[in-house]
Amino acid sequence: YEYCGEMPFRNVYFTGIIRDKQGRKMSKSLGNSPDPLDLIAKYGADALRFGVMRSAPLGQDILFDEQAVELGRNFCNKLWNACRFRGMMAEGVEAEVQGEIDPARLTADDRWILLRLDQAVRELNTAFAEYRFSDATATLYRVFWSEYCDWYVEASKAAFQGDDAALKANKLAVIDFVLSHLLRLFHPFLPFITEELWHGMG
Repeated sequence: YEYCGEMPFRNVYFTGIIRDKQGRKMSKSLGNSPDPLDLIAKYGADALRFGVMRSAPLGQDILFDEQAVELGRNFCNKLWNACRFRGMMAEGVEAEVQGEIDPARLTADDRWILLRLDQAVRELNTAFAEYRFSDATATLYRVFWSEYCDWYVEASKAAFQGDDAALKANKLAVIDFVLSHLLRLFHPFLPFITEELWHGMG
């Protein structure tokens, strides 16, 4: 009000308290509170952010476990490797044939991952609107790790090993479409690595 003459925000989100494994409130006097800077130095800022957000159910306290931060780091590594895989696959596709998705060349696998991405975006919009941030991270984890990496990428490898240049180019276009959207969806949770990957992928 002082500087803008209007209400600065209309919604306030109250987070739960972060507690240790025994359920005690973290405090310096008890010595049960890890230094966030040490965790960032060990795992990375994105890993700490994603790990804590993923283990923070709506309206409940969080029982802190360093394994959650380690999971966040492993997730960042998986995201990095997925983008590296895209770069390796692009080496086998001539630059002049890379481009937009050709709907006529979409395989069943392509249609499935595009559908799953669309459903994930809808779920994320609902989760954000209802302040269910742990649900948002769970959706992102599922669509990226289980559906994109474990299923779609594995199914796509056969196309890149074949001789059909047009199929390879279309497969790469689908990968680019999905990955570019996933990086944007992850950005609120993993701002540093997604920014790096976004520029690295061109």
